[in-house]
Amino acid sequence: EQGLAQQSGLWRAQGWTVASGATVRGGWPLHARLTVPGLALSGPFGPPGGIAWSAQAVVLDVALLHPGLLTVELIGQQQLRVGPGPAIPVSAKMARAVLPLTPGVPPQRLDLALTGLRAGPPGAVLEAARATLGLEEQPGATASEPAVSVTLDAADIALPPAPGGHDGGQSWALGGRIDSLSLEADVTGPLSALPDPQARAEAWRDGGGTVAVRRLALHWGPLNLDGSATLALDGALQPMGTASMRLTGQAPTLDALATGHVVTPQVAQAAKAVLA
Repeated sequence: EQGLAQQSGLWRAQGWTVASGATVRGGWPLHARLTVPGLALSGPFGPPGGIAWSAQAVVLDVALLHPGLLTVELIGQQQLRVGPGPAIPVSAKMARAVLPLTPGVPPQRLDLALTGLRAGPPGAVLEAARATLGLEEQPGATASEPAVSVTLDAADIALPPAPGGHDGGQSWALGGRIDSLSLEADVTGPLSALPDPQARAEAWRDGGGTVAVRRLALHWGPLNLDGSATLALDGALQPMGTASMRLTGQAPTLDALATGHVVTPQVAQAAKAVLA
């Protein structure tokens, strides 16, 4: 309870609006557990229009045998709004995050596990059978060291209908289901706290900021892709970079893209000739 009150005060001091219902204690004697109903956060950060998130309930748990770990479980329906658009419903059969607890130090790592994820309005729902996300921050990182590291692993992803498509997402050229997606990436360079997104991007670019994609793996329909890349921003704040990719199934992939009118048949034939 004390930690939640301190964190809420910190969020409010940073400009966030924090609201919740009356907390409920439980779990004794093997757990210190706090259930927080109706937790909601919103603030004028990120894109124009800000960010807002709410959950039906959040359970904070510290086990007697693992006092250095805080488990955060999200219960019931959630709502996420990014920018001026409408809030997006989000739910999961299981949504659990684990954070290390160090006295006097904000958590610098988060590991999130999801099963049965559903996100999006009716008729445009993205689903994933399972997904894991890892985030690690190094506040004292130098310009050449990772300031933020990200890992993502998702499987059995059902896509919403493609723009202009129909129910089931069958209008996606490679099919409405992605078998697996994995990402490992590091962000280097100064992560500015300037309120203007363009000013933040310029400061990051001018400070030598890069995104090092250590691994990107994708299995989608006939396509199997595995590679790495280094990305940055050019003078117009547009992405630039280099990449190395290993592809299999490129010929049927190009045929599917041509059949789906993503590329012309002439482009598909030319690309197959080059890749051969």
